[in-house]
Amino acid sequence: MVGEDRFTKNTPAVVVDTIDCSFKSRVLSTLTSMCCFYPQNDADDEPYFQCKGRTTPPQWKLDNLASAHGSSHGFPNQWSGPSETTISSSTPRPASGNHLTARDDSSSQVSIASATTAPSFVKVSRTIEHMGFLVYKGSMFRTDEEAKLCQTTMHLFLTDMDEGRLLPVEATDAKSILDVGTGTGDWALDVADVNPTATVIGTDVAPIQHISYSSNVTFYVDDANNPNWAWGDRFDFVRMQGLNGGIKSWTATLRAAASCLHAGGVISISDMVWRPSSPPIPGSVWFDWDKMFKVLTDANGLDVDLYENNRAQGELEKLGLEFLFYSSRKHSVGYKTHIYDDRSVLVCAVEQMKGALALAMEVAPWHANLGDLMHRLETEIFDKGIVIEVLKVVARKPAVQ
Repeated sequence: MVGEDRFTKNTPAVVVDTIDCSFKSRVLSTLTSMCCFYPQNDADDEPYFQCKGRTTPPQWKLDNLASAHGSSHGFPNQWSGPSETTISSSTPRPASGNHLTARDDSSSQVSIASATTAPSFVKVSRTIEHMGFLVYKGSMFRTDEEAKLCQTTMHLFLTDMDEGRLLPVEATDAKSILDVGTGTGDWALDVADVNPTATVIGTDVAPIQHISYSSNVTFYVDDANNPNWAWGDRFDFVRMQGLNGGIKSWTATLRAAASCLHAGGVISISDMVWRPSSPPIPGSVWFDWDKMFKVLTDANGLDVDLYENNRAQGELEKLGLEFLFYSSRKHSVGYKTHIYDDRSVLVCAVEQMKGALALAMEVAPWHANLGDLMHRLETEIFDKGIVIEVLKVVARKPAVQ
């Protein structure tokens, strides 16, 4: 595997799934659900459904909304040579899925009070150039079809870099899994496919997940910035991927995540960081990117320094969790080096960066031309490539509290 690993402890940072997850096959089973869905009320957009005689929170129509997860940024300490990788997914996933506004199912005894209609930030979207976004301050992640396709491509890339492994070794036997910031839901769907006895729940502020054909995966609209998740300590494994750049307080969010773990449960936090392929020279677009990203995160009150100065480890240890390891893997990516389903990882990285730049232009205290900035971004990065650094922190809740 191309890239470099650095670990603060001599612990494997990989998974030991024994079931092949090469994406060359996907079992499509009859769509089943825990609840019987009743007809929607088009007049007020407040449909209801019932489970075993109980009225549960509403479901609503959200098929036209979308989202993609971006990540942080920075400059490199070192970089490695590019690799040649081509992978294809033979069974494309449907575009959109079923979305619930609150958590209530008879099998888990989890219930949360919820509004009877979708939150306003989910119902309303806006467009800048060709890019769609939720009308929700603090979300810099795009919601258009191009962004959704790119998110799936990034999932294939990350899984390929982990040699097809989906779960950390410490969570191999997890049967109750929470995927926070699930995005299009690719990871949640793959984990559910290869672990049919596990229950997988994915949450995101944007309801753009693929349709699930598995009875053991469910998606919910939820905001990780809400300090009260109210799941209870029911999960064996909590995954948080690609959230740096969307969190207002990592201290509060990690506290909420830790409260979802039962004794012995494992949490994994990871993000991708874009870096130039070589030290930037004066006039490089990377200086503009760095400046604009800081403007955007400051304006939205976002907390983006989780991976600096061992902060993630400190936050988790303050919550009483046992720190297992930190890893950093760097992968050089060129225009033709990493292709998945005929989509370039480099193009997808640029698309995510363009979304952040478009939002930053709305709050930048100086005048700049968005079209010119995006043209420079594409020209330089397509020519020179980038380094994608994948950062990961894993911790465990002690068996005895």
